[in-house]
Amino acid sequence: LLMAWSKFSGNHDNSKSHIAARISEDGGHSWTNERILVPNDAGLNVMAPGRRRLGDGSLGLIYSFRESKKKARRLFRRSFDDGKTWTPSINITEDGYQTGAHDRLTVLSTGRIIAPLHCTQDWDEHYLYIKVARSDDLGRTWKLSDSVTLQKLNVAESGAQEPDVVERTDGSLLMIMRTATGSIYRAESFDQGVHWI
Repeated sequence: LLMAWSKFSGNHDNSKSHIAARISEDGGHSWTNERILVPNDAGLNVMAPGRRRLGDGSLGLIYSFRESKKKARRLFRRSFDDGKTWTPSINITEDGYQTGAHDRLTVLSTGRIIAPLHCTQDWDEHYLYIKVARSDDLGRTWKLSDSVTLQKLNVAESGAQEPDVVERTDGSLLMIMRTATGSIYRAESFDQGVHWI
């Protein structure tokens, strides 16, 4: 078992942070000492890791690389030795602020990797929208979906954020999104994350 988390130096998302980890070889009865999985080599922090076993047996790791409160991206790495060492990071997002929440990484039955993101053009406007990154080659290259948007409201945090995606038994995808409207929103995809309705 590989447990990984954001190790903050303060009490909020803008505190300095690295990604820490522990490994259990006995089903969680005992754990190794804490170690740094991803050092904080960003301007602000690295945070929000997600891990999944990929189709070839390797491990995939996704995390947020936040250079500032206005500039962030989502990075991806692979491990071929169960988390002891990792490949160099690959940027899966575009310029600007595109990041994601903790443990948001899905591997579909086809092997496609899905990484839901929340994004903004200007952090000071506090309007967020969703994009979904996808990879069909075990994370070597990525493509982004069109934006999934909600109406802009005159509230502190408008739009949608912190999406998560699951695959249904019929192969369609369901996305759940946090909003500031008092309701959770959803979207669906019937082409493995390329388009969302």
